[in-house]
Amino acid sequence: QNEKNVEIHHELDDIITGLTVYLENVKSESQNYKQEAQMLIQEKNSMKDKIQHMESDIVKLEIETKNSKIMQRRLAELEDSLHRTEEAKADAELRSSKNQELQNRLDRAENEAKQLKQIIKENQIKMEADRKLMQNQLKMERERADKMTQKIQDVKQQKLETKNILSQLESAK
Repeated sequence: QNEKNVEIHHELDDIITGLTVYLENVKSESQNYKQEAQMLIQEKNSMKDKIQHMESDIVKLEIETKNSKIMQRRLAELEDSLHRTEEAKADAELRSSKNQELQNRLDRAENEAKQLKQIIKENQIKMEADRKLMQNQLKMERERADKMTQKIQDVKQQKLETKNILSQLESAK
């Protein structure tokens, strides 16, 4: 009987040693999960900041779009002025072929209208390209943030499971 007790005692010691090693491994894993969760949270916060910055840039692009519309209205006014000037020029040419000032005004209005058309066209192309780029970047950052949130939830779930295992092991001692 005594030999059986000694043998059972050795078996229990082996089991306790195995459980203790397992418990240490679980604790180490738990610490690793905790560190990984902290890193993921920091990265998520960094992505949130980046998304806010990108949204701010989109607002700036929208303001530039409004400014472009103002320039388009100014162009329409200049084209209207140009049209009136051309009509006045035609009338003046009927009256006098020597009205150089009217010709100069017409030339300046035409040049300004051409320049504004070119500036508006370039601004519209640039703003559209910038807007598309920002929207694509924003979409990618949001997707990364969603993936990061899922990783954090997975780590939290693993941490909870590890905690449950630890508590079961502690209660089994």
